Amino acid sequence: MRDMRALENIINEYDDVMIDLINLQDEKLEALTNDKDEKLEEFLKTDQAFLLKMRGIDGKLSKFQKETNTENMSCREMIDLADRSTKKELSGRYERLEGKLAMYRQKADIVKSLLEVKSHAAEMVAAMMGEGLSEDDKAGIYHQNQGKDTKVNRTGKFKSKRV
Repeated sequence: MRDMRALENIINEYDDVMIDLINLQDEKLEALTNDKDEKLEEFLKTDQAFLLKMRGIDGKLSKFQKETNTENMSCREMIDLADRSTKKELSGRYERLEGKLAMYRQKADIVKSLLEVKSHAAEMVAAMMGEGLSEDDKAGIYHQNQGKDTKVNRTGKFKSKRV
């Protein structure tokens, strides 16, 4: 098969991004465990940037596959087509990448679980705070107009028939 340096470079790029993504998950874990919720919004922007990087690398891989007629092959299958010395080197790099991917997924699952717990806790606090309100207070604007014949005009503004 043709020179596999392009595939090696693609694997290296994926590896670099995985290292950065693992570090980002560590930062998220730190922010979540230290109640630094304001940082979480910043992480959304960073996540989007990494998503764009990954799409760019995916595009390079697709281009490589088209150029080498390996479009229906996995990376492992493409590596198997390389000569012996290149195959050994690429296999080692790819295995390390798979290990980093597994580590990233594990940390991302922990972050997701912590976010779900925090969200649930916030919902519980809101519900408990809501229990202290009277039924009239819970009704909000509807309580103010209770017993009045009301309708919505064509402009969507709330109006009462009784003025």
